[in-house]
Amino acid sequence: MQLNRFDSLTDAIHRLASQGYTKEYNFRTGLLRHEPTGKSYRPDEIEIVEIHRFNGRSNPSDLTVLFVIQCKDDNKGIVMAADGLYAQLDLLLFMDQAQVRVKEELAFA
Repeated sequence: MQLNRFDSLTDAIHRLASQGYTKEYNFRTGLLRHEPTGKSYRPDEIEIVEIHRFNGRSNPSDLTVLFVIQCKDDNKGIVMAADGLYAQLDLLLFMDQAQVRVKEELAFA
């Protein structure tokens, strides 16, 4: 199992954008929101494609969780959440309600 395929959060954002995950979503008033378009999404309107976790370079206790998502209307992008000491619990609880895409794994004989 590959836990993290990116060297840094910046690397992840750039590489995911090249794969079409170009929108950034913010958590506002209980919904995920894409500010430029004003579109908002409930947990049942998004699917988590991947989850990545990063430690801060200057302070390893600074944790960021990067959610890679696809919305029901086919918009794709990322959501970043603080974790650890400064966890954004409301956002993490929101994401916990979203469906997670299951990737097919190779079967071992």
